[in-house]
Amino acid sequence: MAAGNEKKNRVQDCEELDDIVGECEIVLYTKPADFSPISKILLAITRNKDNIHFQQWYLVARFLCNDRVFTFEAVENEAGRIEALRTTGSVPVGPKPKLVVGRIHTSPQKLLTLAQEHPYNGTAAPILATLKKCQDWFNEYLRMVSPTLCLP
Repeated sequence: MAAGNEKKNRVQDCEELDDIVGECEIVLYTKPADFSPISKILLAITRNKDNIHFQQWYLVARFLCNDRVFTFEAVENEAGRIEALRTTGSVPVGPKPKLVVGRIHTSPQKLLTLAQEHPYNGTAAPILATLKKCQDWFNEYLRMVSPTLCLP
């Protein structure tokens, strides 16, 4: 799994025809959060007096049979609402996973469908709560993918 510059797509705009179930490794990746300029100012004023380093969470699914990789994440869109994105063929950071969550049997089509049906999609997110909402989105998506998967 190598980092790349593949285009991120809104899950609502994606189509996935691969419905073949296979063994899939689920990994949590993180990287420093990238806030908009206004969010950085508000964060500095209101919440980050302790210089806390915030992390963006990504769910990376790698199918072992063909090494296909899908990355799912939640972001705040221009309208201030939570939106899910999918990237194919790469991971958001370097080659070392932060945490292997587990392995399941599923299909790329099922993963996309679950991301499209996520109950947080389209919900309003105050700027300062966006990062927490993205982490909550990740945890709920993990539960939707498989009730047996959970973070330690």
